[in-house]
Amino acid sequence: KMVLLPFRGEIVSTGVQSIADGSITLAKIAHTTNGNNGLFLRHNGSSSDPTWATPTKGLQNFVSTSTSAVFETNTSFPIGDAVPQNDDGAELFTLAITPTSASNTLIIEATVVWSINGSGRAIGIGIYQDSTAGALAAVYSRQDTSATPCTTPITHVMAAGTTSSTTFKVRVGPNGNTLTVNGESGGRRLGGVAATTFRIWEVTV
Repeated sequence: KMVLLPFRGEIVSTGVQSIADGSITLAKIAHTTNGNNGLFLRHNGSSSDPTWATPTKGLQNFVSTSTSAVFETNTSFPIGDAVPQNDDGAELFTLAITPTSASNTLIIEATVVWSINGSGRAIGIGIYQDSTAGALAAVYSRQDTSATPCTTPITHVMAAGTTSSTTFKVRVGPNGNTLTVNGESGGRRLGGVAATTFRIWEVTV
C-alpha cells in the first residue's frame, strides 16, 4: 500500500518501496515501446488496478485540403427544386477518407470564397460521394451587385457506413455568368491568403 503525504511532494511506501518525487516520467507512464501508443490509462475504481484503454469518444480521423488559387467556371449550377446532380457546375475539390469504423460519424464541411460578374446571380455548392449522382447536401447564396465578394459554408453530417476508402467531392457553379473562386472578375484578392477549404472529420459520439 502506498500513501501520499499531504504537502510533502513525495510518495512514501508503508512497506514495499519508496518512490522519489519526480522519478516517474511521462515516458515511463506512456510505455509506448510495449504497444501502448495512442492508449490512455483508465481508472477502474478504488479496488481495481488501472488498465490501458483505447479512446472510444472524440476525433478518430481528419483530412483536409484547400486552395488559394483563382478558379473560374461558367458551367451552370441550377437553383431550382431538384436535387443537384454530379454534372452540375464544376468540380472544385475531391478528398478521400478511410473511416476506422462504419458506425462513426463523418462531419463534412466546405467554405467557398466567391463572386459572380452579374447582379443578382447565385452560386450553387454541392457535396457528393463517390459515383452517386445526387448531391448529399447543397446550398446556394445570392449576391445583390456584380462581383460582390462572398463567403459561403456548407456542412453535411452522416454515418460513415464503411471502413473502405470513400471519396467526397465539392462542385460549384453560378446560375448565370461567370463564377470566380478566391477573387473577383477573374482576379485574385487578398494576396493568396483568402483560401477556399474542404475538411472531413471522423468522430465517435
